[in-house]
Amino acid sequence: MELEQAIMRPGVREALRKLAVEAIRGIFTGQVPEVPEDLIGLDERCGAFVTIKENGMLRGCIGFLRSDKSIPRAVMESARLSATEDPRFPPLTAREVDNIEVEITLLGEPFELDVSDGIRGKIRIGTHGLIVERGPYRGLLLPQVATEFGFDEEQFLEATCEKAGLPPGAWKKPGTRVYAFEGLVF
Repeated sequence: MELEQAIMRPGVREALRKLAVEAIRGIFTGQVPEVPEDLIGLDERCGAFVTIKENGMLRGCIGFLRSDKSIPRAVMESARLSATEDPRFPPLTAREVDNIEVEITLLGEPFELDVSDGIRGKIRIGTHGLIVERGPYRGLLLPQVATEFGFDEEQFLEATCEKAGLPPGAWKKPGTRVYAFEGLVF
């Protein structure tokens, strides 16, 4: 079953969001949620990120570019890590769980972009996420980041370089690799 078709089935997206929240609650209760019946059989493997917001503000975002786990298991693991391991934030507390919003992004397979002759028309804002790699540095931004900040293609690439700890314009230099991927955000 194709990934997009699988998560378009009625109730799947909401069940995955609920599973993510239950995985976060499980940090404090010691209970690992069971994969609900309506998600059994969702065995596709893909990257998954979970973004946690509290009162509209980012509170954590971690995931996997690729996963060897089923989508529900990858979502549960990403949710737990987002709540406890994002180095930009202190771990989520039990008191905060009732005030969070969870957004899930499932990632398609990354493909390399040839940016040697420019970027015009190669990045679809709102659809593509980006990865920039140079030596030991790597940055990834999800598709929704570009729309949230109103980035054009070049601004999105520059922000991805910044996320990687690279200087402005690093994406233009020989030896830097730029990848795009499609993301299903819900």
